[in-house]
Amino acid sequence: MKYLVHTAFAALLGLSSYSYAATNGINYDPAHSPQFVEAQAIGNLVGMKSAIRQDLEQIKTMGFKVIKTFFSTFCTNKPECVTIAELAHAQEMQVLVGVHEFWAINNGDEPRGPGPCVTRKECESWTVAQVKAAIESAQKFPQTVIGIVVGNEDMFDFEGKAVPSLQRRIVADIGEIKTQLGNSVTVTSAQRDPDWYRLNQNDPNDVLSSVQVVGDNIYPFWGNSPEKIGGVSVAITIQSIAMKLKNALSAKGVTGVIVTEEGWPSCGMNPNTQDATISAEINYFHTWRKHENQSFDSYYFVAYDLKTAHGCPDGANTHFGLCTDTNETKDSMLCNCKGYCATPNGRG
Repeated sequence: MKYLVHTAFAALLGLSSYSYAATNGINYDPAHSPQFVEAQAIGNLVGMKSAIRQDLEQIKTMGFKVIKTFFSTFCTNKPECVTIAELAHAQEMQVLVGVHEFWAINNGDEPRGPGPCVTRKECESWTVAQVKAAIESAQKFPQTVIGIVVGNEDMFDFEGKAVPSLQRRIVADIGEIKTQLGNSVTVTSAQRDPDWYRLNQNDPNDVLSSVQVVGDNIYPFWGNSPEKIGGVSVAITIQSIAMKLKNALSAKGVTGVIVTEEGWPSCGMNPNTQDATISAEINYFHTWRKHENQSFDSYYFVAYDLKTAHGCPDGANTHFGLCTDTNETKDSMLCNCKGYCATPNGRG
């Protein structure tokens, strides 16, 4: 969600009757939790599982039945690992399981962001365990795993330049998962809305032929939009943007879209808009939660802030959470993080 300005806030389009089978949900990453991070660093798998379990219990109490993750398995530095599907299953929740693909910038030796690998070869080897865990999770917990998302905003860099090695890896990993699981579960990739259009114009690695349903990350905030246009939240435009993408890719065999990320930050800097306020986040979330005129599932970003900032000196990326990084209520008008804040019909 962080790297590329999004465009094309079109007028609302007529929506079809298409509906994906899963219910809506929320993005979740345990790395927000100081308890999780500390336990991971000292090799305490029990502590890691406890932190995740507490989060899931809270998310479920808030009214969300489905989560989307960025990793299929979480490991200590030993490593000892636990799959997110196992923990979600224990809470009688469902999960759209992520397979994270670390990669080296410009195919060199410098990793893109922090991670367990440095060289491209190491990153490729590390991802093997993520793929294996996703496959085994879907086999062991077929009612819990409702889909698998391979890669996230990584087929193109932050300037919109293609990363061919990552595209090939993601296609290969999607192929491996489909070989093992057949059509028993939806397998896709989560990429920025403009990047799917780039692939529609030039797709030498056959990404589009590997997926029937695409995962679309859509952020009006990063497209320099105010939260309200004409007094109405831009959250109402997301479904039409997803429909526009589906129609654009239909000739390539794409039959559906999952809105894998959308949301609004409570604070933080974006050079082209200052509309990062708690009131804007409240308005966006409460517009989203109504699910009006919905054809495609949406996974709200995100359950927790990555950290609590004082005066918001940092970027907006860390402030999209409904709750603080320490699991407290961020604003009672946004969400009661100790109670219920999803929709009355139980759709997150």
